[in-house]
Amino acid sequence: MATRLVSTVEQAGEALAKSGLPGNRPVAVIVFDSEEEANLADLKAAIHEADSGNDFIDADQAFEALRVDLRKKYPL
Repeated sequence: MATRLVSTVEQAGEALAKSGLPGNRPVAVIVFDSEEEANLADLKAAIHEADSGNDFIDADQAFEALRVDLRKKYPL
């Protein structure tokens, strides 16, 4: 099972050491720039807002819109 650690570059080593995870466990690190961090905060806020409401997404419609967008961006 994955373990999520949120830290800064400066404190990442210490956070990993304190986690108690085995030393041979694979680790992936994502470093966000300020714009990506802001986008992530906006996404988290939108998810929280959606979770607290009664609005539901039509999955078939959402995936079709995603497919159309991807076809436009990456035509075969």
